[in-house]
Amino acid sequence: MSDVPEFRLYGDGNPEIEERIQPKLALRCWRDLKTTERETFLQELHNKGWIEPRSREVLAAVDYLNRNFLRELPGKRLHKLKPLSGIYGENEFDRMNAAYADFYEIVATSNKEELVLRLLSAFATMHISRWEHDAARKEMDAEKRNALVERAFEKFDRFANMLNYLFRQFSVNVQVTRSGFAPIQDTTIAEKIYVPVLGVLSDPKYARVSDDLGKMFADYRAGDFGEVITKAHSAVQRFLQIRSGDEGKNGKGELKELFRTAKKNGLVSATRFGEPLINVLESFFPSERATKSTAKPSLSEATPRDAMLMMDLVLVFLQHCLAA
Repeated sequence: MSDVPEFRLYGDGNPEIEERIQPKLALRCWRDLKTTERETFLQELHNKGWIEPRSREVLAAVDYLNRNFLRELPGKRLHKLKPLSGIYGENEFDRMNAAYADFYEIVATSNKEELVLRLLSAFATMHISRWEHDAARKEMDAEKRNALVERAFEKFDRFANMLNYLFRQFSVNVQVTRSGFAPIQDTTIAEKIYVPVLGVLSDPKYARVSDDLGKMFADYRAGDFGEVITKAHSAVQRFLQIRSGDEGKNGKGELKELFRTAKKNGLVSATRFGEPLINVLESFFPSERATKSTAKPSLSEATPRDAMLMMDLVLVFLQHCLAA
């Protein structure tokens, strides 16, 4: 019996040929995208059914921007339409169309990267089921809570996968996670560490850790690198408090005690391979906070590389602990 032939696409898996088809770009900021690239980005979202003129999610996202940044007034068309009430007086479709035009214009033309990413992240949150998310916060049974979390993020995860695909295609240095938009310098680290770890941390019991990490990512994008280190330290501290059943405790030198408790309870590796790494991190986190963070008068100014290294190490450490 002869082997069944398999047809291979020309150049599939050949980096040189694929490079000739579409040259790879270095990771870049959103603001570096050309208008034509942004329009392709938007058209793909439209083609896949994520954005359309009559979209309540688009309306909610643009309305959110207008409420929080009224002086800037990003959604000028939407703002001109007063919401009407009553069965025959509703103008919701008109407002959705106006919001869609505002959404398109902001993403396609705005030079304010922070505004575009805030809009896209606000739009992403509209795909989280609030009922399941709120129910998960109240659920004490871990198995039931995890099931509620997965249902709450089901549609969000599909949108995040789409957005991450587009960010990769256009080499944008952003990764969408359940905790927010994370800056990246390496796609492999983002996909193998950031996304799975932040997915686990979407459990409501880690809500405050996720909040610290989300703020950490925002500080990085804002260029506040000293504050990144402060937030990273807080995230590690809070995570260990939760894992040791002592969240909320405060005190001088607490991180050292938390590491000691974590080792004692088997929350971090005690093997001859893992323990030296943990010992290094145990010293590194408070050292960076003491010398480069905003928590104390800094001895040296934190750089983007310092901040990125701190973020990567925090996520690697959390991954280690969650797998323990």
